[in-house]
Amino acid sequence: MTVEPTTGLHVLRNAWKQRSRLGEHCRVLASELDASISATRLAVPRRPRRGKGFSIDVATHGARKGLDRIHAKSVIELKRHDSDETPLRILIEGLANAVAVEENWPALSREIRAMYARRGLGGPVADTAAPVTVAPLAPDSYWERWQADGTSGRSVKTGARDEFRCLRAAITDAGYPVRLGTFAWPFDRDPNVRPAEVDW
Repeated sequence: MTVEPTTGLHVLRNAWKQRSRLGEHCRVLASELDASISATRLAVPRRPRRGKGFSIDVATHGARKGLDRIHAKSVIELKRHDSDETPLRILIEGLANAVAVEENWPALSREIRAMYARRGLGGPVADTAAPVTVAPLAPDSYWERWQADGTSGRSVKTGARDEFRCLRAAITDAGYPVRLGTFAWPFDRDPNVRPAEVDW
């Protein structure tokens, strides 16, 4: 069954899992990105309701480790070192959540202000969400596996990484800057998050 990008990012992230079609899916989504984002906007649940396919919690246990899910208008899509999810799925999931953040920003910004007040934190909270940065974040070992010579990367067709980079550029051009990140695993107190220097 073919799933069209106009069904929305929250559907695509679960439908487009085939490594052998990763490049094709990147190309199709890049060409239909505006329609896919629009379909996602229509499907986003409004706060405080939760909806299937979206996770936009403001404060999680990850905050104790310096890995807030939503931080400084960034959506961090965090994956474990042993995740078998493709980089495309992580990117789509992050973008879907970034759209959800934009659509729910009035309620989210109130929650963030209240959280800051409870914790005695200062700092302004923006009146608008845009731009929301999409930050797929995974340990070094994850990205190493997805390199061209890695155990997962070998299953990706030639040219797929180029298509992925084109999609990243299209997402950035649509107003959602993309920053791939990495860190050493396991980490204790300091995750040492840094840009991922990978060929994706």
